[in-house]
Amino acid sequence: MRETNLSNENTSPQGVECPMCGSKRVRSAIETEVFEYGSGSDAVELKTQVPLHTCLQCDFEFTNELAEIKRHEAVCTYLGILTPKEITSLRNRLDMTRAKFSDLTGLGEASLGRWERGALFQNKAYDKLLRLLQYEENIHCLQAWEEDSVEVTIPIGHEEVITNSVFKALSPEIENEQRKYGQLFYLRPTGSE
Repeated sequence: MRETNLSNENTSPQGVECPMCGSKRVRSAIETEVFEYGSGSDAVELKTQVPLHTCLQCDFEFTNELAEIKRHEAVCTYLGILTPKEITSLRNRLDMTRAKFSDLTGLGEASLGRWERGALFQNKAYDKLLRLLQYEENIHCLQAWEEDSVEVTIPIGHEEVITNSVFKALSPEIENEQRKYGQLFYLRPTGSE
């Protein structure tokens, strides 16, 4: 379903060519498009503004990549997740390449690229991680963990506890010692004996 906004109509927009006949004589208008997202009983109708192009030579109507971007953004808004533009903006604000951002966060570089291009939607867990990265102190914590040590302030009640958290693998000797100790531990049933 489409509603045309004629006040946003433009004849012969730059770079738009009819995919059917190749003519550059194209009229464009911003329209409200209602589309379905999901399937079956989970399907919902979403609404967004997209450019609709009409060839003045052959009357063929078409949309382009910008319309796909607008649809993708509408789905992101519905799902409550960051849009590709917001993810790219976050990474650029941190002045990081995808590779550097991936190294820091543990996110897959290919996945990050797909989210930024709008080829995939990130799940809620990854979206929450990305949102946490909007705060500079979280970036500093990740960078410190990369350097193998970080001082973290943890609020506990009315006090703050400063802890030096370092996550390291156990040496084989300590691991074997802990396994031996663990074998001595067992649970006994309680209650009626």
